[in-house]
Amino acid sequence: MSNKEVKELIRKYRPNIKDITIDNYSKYLNKISKYFKDEKFNVKDIDMFKKTKDVMKYLKELPLSTQKALIASILVILNNDDKYDSSIKKYRKYLEVVNSSYELERSKKQKNIKESKNWTTMKELENIRQQLKKKVERQNIYKKTNLKQHEYDLLRNYIISALYTYKPPRRNIYRTVEYISKKAYNKLKDDELKKNYLVHNGKILFFHFGNQKSSNFNNQVLDIPKPLKRVIRAYMRHPTTNINDGELFLRTYNGRQLSTQGLTNIISKIFTIGDKHVSSSLLRKIYVSEVVKPHADIVNNAAKEMGHSTSIANKHYTKN
Repeated sequence: MSNKEVKELIRKYRPNIKDITIDNYSKYLNKISKYFKDEKFNVKDIDMFKKTKDVMKYLKELPLSTQKALIASILVILNNDDKYDSSIKKYRKYLEVVNSSYELERSKKQKNIKESKNWTTMKELENIRQQLKKKVERQNIYKKTNLKQHEYDLLRNYIISALYTYKPPRRNIYRTVEYISKKAYNKLKDDELKKNYLVHNGKILFFHFGNQKSSNFNNQVLDIPKPLKRVIRAYMRHPTTNINDGELFLRTYNGRQLSTQGLTNIISKIFTIGDKHVSSSLLRKIYVSEVVKPHADIVNNAAKEMGHSTSIANKHYTKN
């Protein structure tokens, strides 16, 4: 199989990626193949990646950034094929270790000027959530049938503050989450699972993330901690909240979907402390600094909660 055919296969497996990314994947596969076989990669030799110990031994001699790129290429060409399931799991696990090492090295560097200016603590962020809760209660928001815009914004902002402090903070993924009943969720086809849902019935409440930046974590089901469940259920019971299948979990006062920048701006406004404006990416870095790094034993769980490999849980330059 020629290099062109390898690229065509990658395109088949990853139809939405850019040409330059395909070129890079092909280049990285060639790099590995030349080491083991002294020739460019050929798909007929894909079984070489079953020799995970040999491949990882080779990878360990390379810079961490190169290891990340090569493992990503291997995972793409293996394409979640069941016959490579054992190897895929090992490469994903190794990628988490590599990513974690890479990002922990980066985290040793000083925060940039903007981050230093806006840096705060999880305690201060949780205090904001508590302040919003008190405002909602003082204004009897839950007892009002109709809400003015500033009242609706207050309730929604309280929900957002809870989402980003009761759980490891994620990217701006919640703007795309739709309500769906457990009964309807159970009937979804594969293509329909490539969306983000808040799945619910009388007792059940969990997130399904089928469309997120880290493809390794798509079709990810996440439990919701009890304190956050209480907040979400109270929000769902409000007369202004439409929880029919397909309705947006978070929206504007007029019912429209929040843009990525719109949610970014809301988060920054919510988590403003004096002259500090904490973005969603900085929220994640603060969480990593206070929770992930001091407690290495929960890194993997936090990574899954945040929708990435371990390192990305530590990543201090994450884009929204």
